[in-house]
Amino acid sequence: MIKLKNNIRCLVTGGNGFLGSHLINQLKKKKIKIYITNSKQNDLRDFNQVEKIFKKFKPKIVFNLAAKVGGILDNKNKPADYFFDNIQIISNTFELSKIYKVKKIINVGAGCGYPLNAKEPLKEQDIFNGVPQKESIAYSTAKKMLFTAAEAYNKQYGLKSNVIIPSNLYGEYDNFNLKESHVIPALVRKFYESILNKRKEVNIWGNGTAKRDFIYAKDVAESLIYLCEYSNDISPVNICTGSQISIKQIAQKLIKISGFKGKIVWQKNMPEGQRSRSFSTLKLRKVLKNRHKKFTSIDDGLSRTYQWFQSNYKKNIRL
Repeated sequence: MIKLKNNIRCLVTGGNGFLGSHLINQLKKKKIKIYITNSKQNDLRDFNQVEKIFKKFKPKIVFNLAAKVGGILDNKNKPADYFFDNIQIISNTFELSKIYKVKKIINVGAGCGYPLNAKEPLKEQDIFNGVPQKESIAYSTAKKMLFTAAEAYNKQYGLKSNVIIPSNLYGEYDNFNLKESHVIPALVRKFYESILNKRKEVNIWGNGTAKRDFIYAKDVAESLIYLCEYSNDISPVNICTGSQISIKQIAQKLIKISGFKGKIVWQKNMPEGQRSRSFSTLKLRKVLKNRHKKFTSIDDGLSRTYQWFQSNYKKNIRL
């Protein structure tokens, strides 16, 4: 367990991204020294570039959030990119953390890495017991190497790690590009632009019955800090709400939030992923000491996300 005090140096890879932005907001409250990687300036796939960061900043804590992420369609069209980029980022981060004597790495895995036919609710010990869904198998398999790396580097070098498996993240700072985004940011944008452009229809992939455990990104960021400070368990832990909601219900909530008066058109020929993905909270309750009971409700989280998108629509956000 490591307290984040004023004199400690934290490297946040992917700190300008979606979850990273939420994490940085929380870390700044602790007034510690933070170095944030920028994908435009720091290519984390390049070992030499990453080493320059470690050599210059000498971090003691690494929040390893960097990854190539995207929605179902982009994963389906660019599987090699998702595999290669994520494998390189993971390998470089762990090896250089070992070389530069980092005290702890806090890593973010991927819920889509669970086997397609795994029994629900999904338990952490089952992460390797089967093959994930085919649409994102290259990405999710690469991200599962976080668990292998955490165990390997701890066993051989004593490097401490935490690895989380978040359920479906959503919130401010997300990627709202319709060719790359996940379901909630895509729907937020579609409803907002339908209002803005006075459209009478909103098209949504699938039939709306698929269910997910959606978790507000700020809650995950706070959980990462808590794990860094209070947990030495290197095995993965689900960070989730413990309950699911259907895409149709999400759409209904956004209709109310946005004030949309038109028609929903369900595009049943488009991919929508697994029908259900329920996460176990057994380990979460022990590790986080029931802090998940204070997680943000889906209604509040969606409202905050929509309002943020509305306020930042004309600014430099990911459209």
